[in-house]
Amino acid sequence: MYDVRPATPADLEDAIELIARLQAVPAHLIAYHGDTAEEVAEEHAGLGPDWASGAAVALARHGRLRGVLSVEA
Repeated sequence: MYDVRPATPADLEDAIELIARLQAVPAHLIAYHGDTAEEVAEEHAGLGPDWASGAAVALARHGRLRGVLSVEA
């Protein structure tokens, strides 16, 4: 079971780590994300007005980030 809540700026580092790790697995590859943590961070830095305002995170019971959903419209 996961707890889903709005993202905060403090979640960004964990989100970048999760996305970069999953990008290395072909079954999880998302074409519009970069392949490295640096590329993913650069992409998220350009989201406006800021990354957290358009994102939600899913946390495992122990608090580890297990999912990210972000939207830019």
